[in-house]
Amino acid sequence: MRNYRTKPEHSPFARKTAFEGSYREAYPILVQAAALEDMKPRAGKVFDDTNLRTEWAKACTACGLGKMIEQTSNEGNVWQQYSGLIMHDLRRSAIRNMIAAGNPEKGAMSISGHKTASVFRRYNIVSTTDITTAMRALRSTR
Repeated sequence: MRNYRTKPEHSPFARKTAFEGSYREAYPILVQAAALEDMKPRAGKVFDDTNLRTEWAKACTACGLGKMIEQTSNEGNVWQQYSGLIMHDLRRSAIRNMIAAGNPEKGAMSISGHKTASVFRRYNIVSTTDITTAMRALRSTR
């Protein structure tokens, strides 16, 4: 279940992804870490392992990193859809941070569990800041 915004220009975190040219809200890792700092540790299992996606949605909703939105089908059935931080957002952030830190692509692929470079590159989102920095570096070498 993917959650794509219809008007990405309204979000300061929106970035175009390789997935069908759609926009996906990409949360900066610092915003995520700040929200987690206020949580108190608990003993025992964090997630029920029967349905990790459902448990993830409950946990993110509880700490404010997501929300449940009520939906109604054409037949009148009411259900809840999760919108917010997904596990792959953290994977994307980790990959981006590893590459930004200068780690080689092959090493980052090994850590993230990617088997093909093409799929790995879909996760390695390049921002306009990255492009600007690269152009300035190129200009300074002349």
